[in-house]
Amino acid sequence: HIRCFNKHIGNVRIPDITARMIDNMLTAIRKEKSERLGHPVSSTTMHRLHGTLKLIFKQAVNYDLILRNPMDKVKVPKVAEPNRKSLTKDEAAKLLKALNEHTESAYEEFETKEMRQKAWGVDKDRTSIKGISGIAFLLAVRIGIATGMRRGEIFGLDWGAFDPELHTLAVSQSLSQFDDGQQGIKSPKTPSGYRVIHIDAATAKEIERFGEMQVQLLHKLMKLPSDEGML
Repeated sequence: HIRCFNKHIGNVRIPDITARMIDNMLTAIRKEKSERLGHPVSSTTMHRLHGTLKLIFKQAVNYDLILRNPMDKVKVPKVAEPNRKSLTKDEAAKLLKALNEHTESAYEEFETKEMRQKAWGVDKDRTSIKGISGIAFLLAVRIGIATGMRRGEIFGLDWGAFDPELHTLAVSQSLSQFDDGQQGIKSPKTPSGYRVIHIDAATAKEIERFGEMQVQLLHKLMKLPSDEGML
């Protein structure tokens, strides 16, 4: 957010910033974000930007840099009501059945490809291995069904978040897209974002299965010593 603000009003003295100037800046930011994302920016995002600006100028008032907060005259964007629809039990069961079928098919296809690589004598000392991402995405869907975690939280998981004995996942970070369009890992904004989620035995087993395969592949890429255990 700060980078966005600096781009538009970073060269303006704080006492010279007006409500109209902020209105124009927010309009420009909405347009830029929408063009970059390929879809309109939600009013919730704009509401957060407004809140951040209000806190900044409130601190400026506290520091006696300005007499009044210009954000008091800037209209607060309404927070969009979430339009969410949860899966029914039947829908979840159908999705899980299809997921199981696709997962087994993906593993079989991958193992067949690896067997061909071994037969050709090129299964080791490679610089890359194709095909594992499809299995990873299927696992991500499974975790989503089991936990209800957000997409960014699932993609932000690392092996340290998984406890194979307690069957839990610790949520402490997420994969997000920043204002400059780059992706990266960030921490939750509030304490409630940090949590530990219990998962069912079948999901835990699939996570362990994927981990074991990943270790084997890392051996082939010479990224792990031969006696390294599961991640």
